[in-house]
Amino acid sequence: VPPNTVSRWERGDTAPDARALAAIHSIAMERGLTPAYFKKAAPATPNARTELLVYLDLQNLGLTAADVPAFDGWIRAELNRRFPNTANRWFKGFCARHQSAAAEQLESLGWRIWEDSDDLDDEIVSQSRSDCGRKPDNTILILGSRDGDFAGLISEMRGKGVMVYLIAPAGISQRLAQTVGEDWLIPWPSPHWSLANLREGNSQQGETAMPCLVVILDFPNLGESAARVPQIDKWIMETVEKVAPTPSAIENGLFKAFCGPYQQAAAEELDRLRWRVTESNTNSDQDIIHHAKSDCGHDPDNTTFVLITRDGDFVPLIETLREWGVSVYVAGPHYTNSSLIRAVGDGRWFQMPLIWPAEPMQVGKAAASFDQLLGLPNFRR
Repeated sequence: VPPNTVSRWERGDTAPDARALAAIHSIAMERGLTPAYFKKAAPATPNARTELLVYLDLQNLGLTAADVPAFDGWIRAELNRRFPNTANRWFKGFCARHQSAAAEQLESLGWRIWEDSDDLDDEIVSQSRSDCGRKPDNTILILGSRDGDFAGLISEMRGKGVMVYLIAPAGISQRLAQTVGEDWLIPWPSPHWSLANLREGNSQQGETAMPCLVVILDFPNLGESAARVPQIDKWIMETVEKVAPTPSAIENGLFKAFCGPYQQAAAEELDRLRWRVTESNTNSDQDIIHHAKSDCGHDPDNTTFVLITRDGDFVPLIETLREWGVSVYVAGPHYTNSSLIRAVGDGRWFQMPLIWPAEPMQVGKAAASFDQLLGLPNFRR
């Protein structure tokens, strides 16, 4: 509705009609705003609350056993920074049966674990209601998940007075993002931070000087087959060596590949090498943009970013990252979008080979076949 209409509602000159009231009611319920909410005293600030609950939906986050120690160090440092006065803290991990290794890691670090072969959503909802119901106005709940089914839980808890934050990597449900609100999202940790730095409390303030390397491969955009993956990987590594700030940055670098729905063979081959693979049923551009901003945004002045693509739609991304202070490079085939090449600038674009070198055995077979053709009576040289 027009702003002046809202102004008349606020002054009491007019009142919303039935349709507007229904819309207002729907939005209020989504945000956990009930009449009781407005009758309560002003909620306490985070620093005044002493009860802190951390629920980790491990099924939905994709954390591996190898990721757990660094994540645990990061989350504890982050809690100390954001909520220093929370004296009572509970850490709970909800895991599927096949995540036993990650569950054991969490348990060894002090987390209480629930394992089940079924979906654990109902268990998370049940324990949230139980744990937060004791002192809702004094409780902070941090939920680690990407599942949009928890939107209702967040609204319900907020309606009772609980402060609810969300921590999640890329791919978060749009419904969940809208419900929790941007101000209540805790950024997902960068995989470049070492466990030692995390445990010392050096979070995303850039206190460590370790250079970061982020490499993202837009595989659907290259038009290459799974058979070419080893050659592409080798060439990318040779290119990365030219721009990486240090050899250790390559060793500790983050290599992410995005594949289309019909590139399973390529995805498996990339996964076998060094790449963290994300498969998407739709255009993966938005996922790439989200990952690039997330991975480079923690310490932009200390980050080198390499994007392998030919898509000109990534020009705004490159401009944004360069404004942040990220050192950006682009690699792609000879038919890479010219706007993309201009955006990245001279000396920062690398052209992929026009013809990939064949394996020695393949060369031998090709030569033998050609010799046979030359021996045919009707073959024209």
